[in-house]
Amino acid sequence: MLLPIMNESPVAPTNLITQVHCNCKSDCSTSRCTCVKSGLRCSLICKNCNGQSCNNHDNIRIDNHESDSDEENAIFTEYENFKE
Repeated sequence: MLLPIMNESPVAPTNLITQVHCNCKSDCSTSRCTCVKSGLRCSLICKNCNGQSCNNHDNIRIDNHESDSDEENAIFTEYENFKE
């Protein structure tokens, strides 16, 4: 009997994912959205929705306090460096 092995690796390298973003003026629900077209969720670097106010966002909460894992800290730091 074959059983699937769950992969715990990220879908793609973080630097690749953060480079894909959209400039949608609507709710990012159609294939005109660059993120949807790429099969990704909208993120904080998306111009108008910021990965928060559209139909293609992850249910992620960003807090300004220290996170519980080094991986979360690294992602948040990378995002902060990207914004500058």
